[in-house]
Amino acid sequence: MSCVVGIDGCKGAWITVSMTMGDRSLKWEKHRFVADVLDGSPDIAAVGIDIPIGLPENGARICDLMARRLLGKRGSSVFPAPIRGVLGARDYRHACDIRSKMEGKKMSQQSWAIVPKTAEVDSLLRQRPELRSLLYEVHPEVSFYFMGGSKPNTYSKKEKSGIDERIRKLSDSFRINHQYISVTRHQHRVSEDDVVDALAALWSAVRVFRRENIVLREDSDTGGPGIYA
Repeated sequence: MSCVVGIDGCKGAWITVSMTMGDRSLKWEKHRFVADVLDGSPDIAAVGIDIPIGLPENGARICDLMARRLLGKRGSSVFPAPIRGVLGARDYRHACDIRSKMEGKKMSQQSWAIVPKTAEVDSLLRQRPELRSLLYEVHPEVSFYFMGGSKPNTYSKKEKSGIDERIRKLSDSFRINHQYISVTRHQHRVSEDDVVDALAALWSAVRVFRRENIVLREDSDTGGPGIYA
């Protein structure tokens, strides 16, 4: 049967949660590379991953701007996708030099932090373009927005009240509770927000599989980068 997967980046790896459609049980794994996830099962039908897919040569992506507007005060959680030119930067200072020459401004620390994983996924999709029909960019806060009836989360995921809020939303779709999140976190040595973000990515992957998703994109008919939820 078809399998759907949610992926979130964690320190030095990726935390993944998968579910076979028709069976609500969840399977958790930790992988060094995204390719290991995709090659691990021939039944994968849709993967939601919290990483930019489709990078600009310069300027901001429309989907990122749309997400920030949609989320209001939670919009600061949407880091601008790095421009393609910084993917080969040696370090943060080098990345800032590259961006300054191309756009006249430095790179944010938040955007620099996701460059290694962004470069990994970008390289994978360039080498194996057939995977583009499986791998969908999601942003957990956008997923939670639609999960919560088109309302952004009230609290930051770094606060206990924020984790509580996200677990309440997720428990409508998955058999989880606070203890489940805590056990999963310790088993795989990740943070609570890594676990809830991976589940949010899975929620969006299920919607993609069922063709119930929406896409944040300037014009959904013309393709280009989009955030799926």
